[in-house]
Amino acid sequence: MPPVPVAHPGNDYWVNPVTDTIQRQSNRLLAYAAGFVLGPFTWPEAQAQLAGLKHVGTGGLSGLPGSAGQAGQAIGNAAPNIAGVAAIGDFFNRLTQANTWIRVGEVAAGLILLYVGLNAATRGTAAGQVVQSATRKAKTAVEVIGIPK
Repeated sequence: MPPVPVAHPGNDYWVNPVTDTIQRQSNRLLAYAAGFVLGPFTWPEAQAQLAGLKHVGTGGLSGLPGSAGQAGQAIGNAAPNIAGVAAIGDFFNRLTQANTWIRVGEVAAGLILLYVGLNAATRGTAAGQVVQSATRKAKTAVEVIGIPK
């Protein structure tokens, strides 16, 4: 009989008190960048933490008494307008995916092919001579400035 799969393994769950959401993330920096600052928890602990936040008030931190509640309300009101924080977390998450690096390699190969093709097409023409002249002047400028090769 095959083993029964575990629905939520591990203890890499983080809670975002502003959006009242849970995210599975093994990288602490990425979790913080996306606003998931409470954790890491196991799945039941994360659900209990989220239920505790919702019990405090309908807006997560906004249900706290006094100035903490006012600050939580202000954060809750500003959260939909701060899309950049989630985008930063998404960017770092995509860096760990193989498809991202496949696309980077495809772009690099395309640029190399474009350079080789343009170089072959313009060699011996007026455009090629202008490029060679500009290259010589750039090399001279580098030598005069003293930038090491």
